[in-house]
Amino acid sequence: MASVGIGARRLWGFLGGRRVSFIGRAGMIPASNPKGTTVTATQHTEATRKKLREATFFHRHLGTVAKAMVNNTEPEAADFYLSAFLSAVRAVPWALKMERTDEWNAWNHAWFTAMKASDAALWDFLVDQRNKVHKQGGPELTYTVMPVSLMEFMLEDKNTHIGTGMPGTPQPIFSKIEKAFTAVPGKSLATASLPLLDLITRLVDDFERDHPPARS
Repeated sequence: MASVGIGARRLWGFLGGRRVSFIGRAGMIPASNPKGTTVTATQHTEATRKKLREATFFHRHLGTVAKAMVNNTEPEAADFYLSAFLSAVRAVPWALKMERTDEWNAWNHAWFTAMKASDAALWDFLVDQRNKVHKQGGPELTYTVMPVSLMEFMLEDKNTHIGTGMPGTPQPIFSKIEKAFTAVPGKSLATASLPLLDLITRLVDDFERDHPPARS
């Protein structure tokens, strides 16, 4: 087992159900597996996969809060989750580049060159919206006030409503604000963002397929 350099810190974790060791900064420190062979941390994509899970986490919550119609105590929640999602999903390729620098530099040009036009448009859209988050305060969104029926209102979170009018009295009117990317009208933020998550997931999947963990 190689020694740990000055300033590095040995950490312990689990990989595939096995307890392995690694260091808490860039470097190539072998980690023992049950068969007695060693695997270097840079031959895996643990940090990249964690960043991808982070993006998936924010996307899942974006879909949840976007469904809220009324009684929303955090009206900006969707904006915050969207911002976090765009930042996290855009960071996945950077994490992969840092984690597997040499392989990434030799591999990524061919992957991006082989993109379909639709995927290339998704990538450009992701980069553009993420840049707007970081440099302009947020992505380009359109806000639409939509009516909500009494039935929809009552079904959401089991809301209750006690009518005080006589039979035939018009139902009260509720409303919600629907947010959408200006460039993708008619789709919820979560729906429009899903292809971005799928694209980056495919990028990581393809990289891992082409670069299986090497063992020594």
